[in-house]
Amino acid sequence: MREVIHDSGDYREIDVFPAHKPSKSRNAKAKPSSETQKKLNQKNAARRLTWLIQENFGTNDYYIGLNFPAEYDVDNATADKLLKNWLRRSKRKFQKAGFDFKYITTTEIGDKKHRPHHHVICSGELGARILREDWDRQFEAYKTKPTTSFSHAKHLKFTRTGLAGIAFYTCKDPSLAYRSYNCSKNLRRPEPKKRDGRISAKKL
Repeated sequence: MREVIHDSGDYREIDVFPAHKPSKSRNAKAKPSSETQKKLNQKNAARRLTWLIQENFGTNDYYIGLNFPAEYDVDNATADKLLKNWLRRSKRKFQKAGFDFKYITTTEIGDKKHRPHHHVICSGELGARILREDWDRQFEAYKTKPTTSFSHAKHLKFTRTGLAGIAFYTCKDPSLAYRSYNCSKNLRRPEPKKRDGRISAKKL
């Protein structure tokens, strides 16, 4: 029996399964249906994202939603450009304050109006107000009142299953995602560890 151990932050997941020795003659394997494979790929992508988030972020960091005014004419290229500019400005502010800015982003297309919006998990040392105000500043002309905001933020909330909820929500429907998630280069990527024979089939 093989154990594959995934440590990420304060969490550990262990997959246990029989590891057979490769035989000289292999039987033809039945290919899973495209729908089954799609769901499996989605589940595996969400698990990998969960580990990445838990390894690099904590309760003082943020989950931020970045939206566009309803009257603002935005396409995927424009949405990408504004997000990259916002990330670049945020990175400079964090570096100036002596902090390392880390992030994971994904862009989703709304299923009703088909407009892009961004989900961002990022460092929180400077607080949410600076990050949100910097995004909203681009759309001052579209504010109906001073308190109008086109972004929202909340601290990451860890549960018994860590941050799996956010990760699975982010990967919930690939058909609605403009692209899979993007990460800053300074993230730590947890590597799985393997061990064989510690658990017997009977014990399992």
